[in-house]
Amino acid sequence: MTKLRVSKKGFTLIELVLVLVVAGILSSIAISKINSNSLILAARSLSQDIYILRDLALNYDVYDYTTNYDKSYWQIYFHCVANTKTSYNKYKCNHQEFGYSIFSDSIGSSSSNPDANELAKDLFDKTKLIGARYAGISIDDNLLTTRTNLTKSFGITKIDVFYNLNNKYKKTHRIMVNELGELFASSYTNKTKTYNLIKANSYIIRLSKSTNIDQNNSICIVINNVGFTTIPKNNNGQLISNIKKPIYCHNL
Repeated sequence: MTKLRVSKKGFTLIELVLVLVVAGILSSIAISKINSNSLILAARSLSQDIYILRDLALNYDVYDYTTNYDKSYWQIYFHCVANTKTSYNKYKCNHQEFGYSIFSDSIGSSSSNPDANELAKDLFDKTKLIGARYAGISIDDNLLTTRTNLTKSFGITKIDVFYNLNNKYKKTHRIMVNELGELFASSYTNKTKTYNLIKANSYIIRLSKSTNIDQNNSICIVINNVGFTTIPKNNNGQLISNIKKPIYCHNL
């Protein structure tokens, strides 16, 4: 009678190590691809809203016949999302979600914060407002566009806004646009309740999916001084400027 031989041969330690190495490589490629796709989607979505901002400035003039007209310029303001509910239907920011709002600071004393009745209407859905929840916005979340919460929609955990002045890059949180479509970096002065407008050569918005920024988890949108946007290709990093020396998005 012929006995069946049962093979007891299994994976060697070297084979197991090779399998784990290959699995790790494939996993890292997949994660990198997912990160890349969501970063590109976030950048394209934001670029679209930059065009909406410029269209509002050119076609919906907010001139109020006063000397402080620039207070009400249309602007995009990048801020943390107020997602923690407190008493009396108020919300506060816990610095875990980040987004932006497009508005004209034209109500009352110009507080620099977006109020519900100052937010721009979405050109693609007139029932929605282009904004992420801010402490001053007491409004149903269903009335706000979802894409402006960059953390929830695209996994963005850090937003940096730079302006280039004579090839020196400085940070800001606001970009304002006048009735001619010209862009300004801006900061708000609480004492005088006015905006400090800086005409820069260009503006860069960097979206990142980690606080440890590298070329694989971040993406930059470059905006010239009249609002036209580009998303530089990532060839070992997005080249932002080559004047004097190469400057890459992730190194800003």
